Amino acid sequence: MWGDPAHHPSFFMTVQHTPYWDQVAALVERIASGEEAITLGHLAGGSKAFFLAHLTHLLRRPLMVIAPTASEAEVLARDLNFFLTSHAQASRAVLFPAWGIPPYEPASPKGDITAQRLLALRSMLQPHPPIVVTTPEAIIPLVIPRPLLQQAGLDLTSGMTLERHAFVEQLLRCGYHQVDMVEECEEFSIRGGIIDLSPAHLPRPVRLEFVDDDLESMREFDPVSQRSLKAIDSVAIVPLRELPGDLPAWSAVERRAEVANLDLHRLHELFDCLERFTFPPGVERLLPLFCEPLESFFDYLPPDALLVLDEPTVIEAKLDALTAVVEEGYRGALLRQDVVLPPAARYLGNIIVGECTRALQRVVLQSFGADHSESQLTEILDGHLLGSFQGRWEAFVRFVGERLQDDFTLLLAASTAAQARHMQALLQEHELAGEILSTPAAPFPREHLRLGTRQPPVDHAKSPPPQRPPATGKGPGGGTALPSRLLICVGNISAGFVLPSARFVCVDERELWGIRRPRDRPWHSSPRARLFNYRDLKPGDYIVHLDYGIGVYRGTTILKVGAEESEFLSLEYADQDKVYVPIDALHLVQKYLGAGGELPPLSKLGSGAWKRTKRRVKAAIREVAQELVRLYAVREMTPGYAYSSDNHWHQQFEVAFQFEETEGQLRAIEEVKADMEKARPMDRLVCGDVGYGKTEVALRAAFKAVMDGKQVAILVPTTILALQHWQTFLARFSAYPVSVEMLSRFRSTAEQHRVLQGLRTGSVDIVIGTHRLLQKDVQFKALGLLIIDEEHRFGVVHKERLKHLHKQVDVLTLTATPIPRTLHLSMVGIRDMTVIETPPPNRLSIRTYVLKFGEGVIQEAIERELARGGQVFFVHNRVESIGAMYRYLRRIVPRARIAVGHGQLPERELERVMVRFLQREVDVLLCTTIIESGLDIPSVNTIIVNRADRFGLAQLYQLRGRVGRDQIQAYAYLLIPGEKILAGLPWERLKAILEFADLGSGLQLAMRDLEIRGAGNILGVAQSGHIAAVGFELYCELMDEAIRELKGEVVGEEKELKVVLKIGGFIPKSYIPHTPQRLDAYQRLYAIETEEMLAELRDELTDRYGTPPEAVEKLFRLVELRALARQLGLLKIERQHQTVVFVFDPSTPVPPEKIIALLREYPHRLRFNAAETLELALTVDAWPAVCDAVKKILQRLL
Repeated sequence: MWGDPAHHPSFFMTVQHTPYWDQVAALVERIASGEEAITLGHLAGGSKAFFLAHLTHLLRRPLMVIAPTASEAEVLARDLNFFLTSHAQASRAVLFPAWGIPPYEPASPKGDITAQRLLALRSMLQPHPPIVVTTPEAIIPLVIPRPLLQQAGLDLTSGMTLERHAFVEQLLRCGYHQVDMVEECEEFSIRGGIIDLSPAHLPRPVRLEFVDDDLESMREFDPVSQRSLKAIDSVAIVPLRELPGDLPAWSAVERRAEVANLDLHRLHELFDCLERFTFPPGVERLLPLFCEPLESFFDYLPPDALLVLDEPTVIEAKLDALTAVVEEGYRGALLRQDVVLPPAARYLGNIIVGECTRALQRVVLQSFGADHSESQLTEILDGHLLGSFQGRWEAFVRFVGERLQDDFTLLLAASTAAQARHMQALLQEHELAGEILSTPAAPFPREHLRLGTRQPPVDHAKSPPPQRPPATGKGPGGGTALPSRLLICVGNISAGFVLPSARFVCVDERELWGIRRPRDRPWHSSPRARLFNYRDLKPGDYIVHLDYGIGVYRGTTILKVGAEESEFLSLEYADQDKVYVPIDALHLVQKYLGAGGELPPLSKLGSGAWKRTKRRVKAAIREVAQELVRLYAVREMTPGYAYSSDNHWHQQFEVAFQFEETEGQLRAIEEVKADMEKARPMDRLVCGDVGYGKTEVALRAAFKAVMDGKQVAILVPTTILALQHWQTFLARFSAYPVSVEMLSRFRSTAEQHRVLQGLRTGSVDIVIGTHRLLQKDVQFKALGLLIIDEEHRFGVVHKERLKHLHKQVDVLTLTATPIPRTLHLSMVGIRDMTVIETPPPNRLSIRTYVLKFGEGVIQEAIERELARGGQVFFVHNRVESIGAMYRYLRRIVPRARIAVGHGQLPERELERVMVRFLQREVDVLLCTTIIESGLDIPSVNTIIVNRADRFGLAQLYQLRGRVGRDQIQAYAYLLIPGEKILAGLPWERLKAILEFADLGSGLQLAMRDLEIRGAGNILGVAQSGHIAAVGFELYCELMDEAIRELKGEVVGEEKELKVVLKIGGFIPKSYIPHTPQRLDAYQRLYAIETEEMLAELRDELTDRYGTPPEAVEKLFRLVELRALARQLGLLKIERQHQTVVFVFDPSTPVPPEKIIALLREYPHRLRFNAAETLELALTVDAWPAVCDAVKKILQRLL
């Protein structure tokens, strides 16, 4: 494994025998002597974490760091974990985050935030507590008392005894939601002796397997495939609410509420909710009613803790402001008539926090400002930021050489092992030998901390200060000094730095290439990974039966056929006619999905209308397929330019990409390059959601074209997108002699004339523009590549001009509208198409809140975003009242620069508004749903949607996708009128409708609706009517058949295979109680083709549901025989009393020699007749023996 530098035992030995080492050793002696406060200065970038990690390494006592802001705290915690040594017991840093919601707002923190807070508090009670990094916002709420925290969680270990009913009740009490199948965080499901659980603080969900009340095993599993991954020995269950594990008696709550003069009736309603394991939003505000006395964050600190204040002046000002915010929030809650307690009962004031900090020994990190001159600082460290090289490799190599000559140690941080090796190879070309450190790295901590009381701390004040190491280079762990002074490691530091007094330089990829790498985040199920299956089918859904047409699914029912009971799907058609479909014919039933969400008319059984509809649609599909095949053949015959292979310049350009490429992105890049290197014009479509990396595919294709002396034209549908792409291309090509220009209405006449002249002479290499590029006065000297963004958004005239350009140059088309996988696969060979399905692996999830419309919520959300330098979308989808909303926002957030944008504005005016917003001249864009779907604005990380209850799931999904594409935490606030909650609409239902972070099948339907639009974009708008007529799934199947026929493949109707051995194999409800999951299992079983597939599915079902009962074992055997029979082309295997009859398909005969050999082997038990049947006389009755006998015959015939 690759590791970070800190995990080399002697890493800090690289700075020994330097002035810095002497300075730090002196500081350690002063701290050990008990000096109350020591102030330090001049620590910038990652040098702050380097110093604190070194200090921890030497002191061996707990540190608590208060950073001024949440972002600085997160950065410092990550940097500390980069530098901390693994062999020290306190070798990690944990973050104690703030709630992330305004004080007194009727909203609860997200479960993962609460879990992170409680884990941090729990870690502080351990014998060897970590460094805790926090903020003023995080420490002002009072917290649950230590004894109750120790009771609230639960540590699970394999082999322990645990009463399951009590455990499930505890999960509900901790705030987990019971579901049928765990796919998102904070859920659990029960299937017999198996409990799946998804703690918010763990990277993956876990599967607990019980035998009675014994916890036999635990293992992580994949939330998408549902398969187990690896066994684990222990896991901590942490509450998702900062509430006591056991509620006190109502009488105790009532007594405390009477003292506070609270509304007892409303409070009793809330208490009833908690007893039913339902957590109303904002219930944490009433924590003092459920346990007393509360404690503060400082009560959890070990007595020997050393406090580090990072910029105390800023912290003090923040605490003063927070105290005012708390008071203001309390007044607002009283105006809303919320049931709340006064600030003193729930929060620490600024004065008390100041007293708590002054009571601790502390180190103050202070930058130089107006209030602090250098003379006030008792120690000055000289860590300063390292400037960015912005991809200037030669300048970086000179810098490295000069530093090595000055006897510096350099540490280069690469985000991946591949990048580390690449960096090493590039340095080697300049005769610079970099050593890659390769000891295991510890991940960002998600500790499985154990509950229990804290052990007595070591009294460091009585311990002698650490001794400086001897000059031999031996470290405290006994390791030797690092042999090289040019080190490369896997990891990231927030900002590189230079410590001249330590003769030490740290360089992150950001400084080298001008980029910032993403960070890891907890798992979240990807909606794009969930393809449609029978798990999504529920009673009342419209379905398509391939033979009978469109009907309504009414559920499943048990019917008796002969002597056996079997499960059937109940379907209803026009005139309330019913059809019962046996489970083994499940593949004939699909969920109906049509464009626009309109419901189709039900088919009438026996009318013949359904067959006529299928014929009509199939004829239309064949016309579309013929045109696609014709265009493909013409393109294959057209000569084109074959680009040369990549060289080291391409490699350097690609290394500067700001993120690690996803699997889908790499595949798209490789396929585009392969197309360009062929001697025929490329015509490839790349499809991927916003933020999936399509622009980088275009950048690399453009670079390849320019390197061969060709020009590139990039066509976009709007002037806004043209401006944005222009800025992106200018930034990426800034280190190369490449001319990038823009041609749109934003350029003056003179500028346009200059660009046109440059295109004719060849001095402009890349031009980005709108349909202006398609006008006849645009002439190129050597156009080689045309990149089209969202072609379907151009008009008919523009598309005709595009068709002319298509014939001459390579064409790369980009689209953000998802393409259905089935359609993608069916077009392989007639349409060059790449679908980027892999989302960015480290994209932060968007924190989504459903809140009552209120001044405080809106004000705080906007102010918080502005405070961190960001921008805000405010969606108000009523043009007639948008002016009033503008005046309201101006009043409550007067400092915000607000602009209004909606579809009824003149086009030029709307463009001006959008450009001002893009150029950050506007802070808040108050708009309707016209937010440009293609825009990627990293600075917009908050979206507020007013009257979210009026939007559909697909709309909410798209709106939320406008934010959250950068590394900064994004927020989505879905606002609803107060009466929606006050009228008693159940909170859980409201959450299911609106909080689409956990949509499940609802989100999948929204995604499929978008895919249908994508199909229309590729195939033509006229096809949407045909999709509606037969449903999306069947439409794609018919398209696949038509294309295969045109390719010359033989496409015939699949003949039904019946296996009737009268042994009764089925899946009992007791094994898989949830009907959609049971149907999904049936669907997958009847699709089995090989023994290997069956073995894998058997293992999965055993893993997910436990040991299969006999009925399921019988079904496994029947499925095994079906797979063998399908390979032989049999039509039926049927048991008739003591005879098994094998019916052959005349079109796929079995070789006669195999029949003859079988007859010789079974001379008295087998009979073959002219009716294409083989009859086997049974000599056994037990079902396993019957299956064995049939399997043996089938294997002999193969």
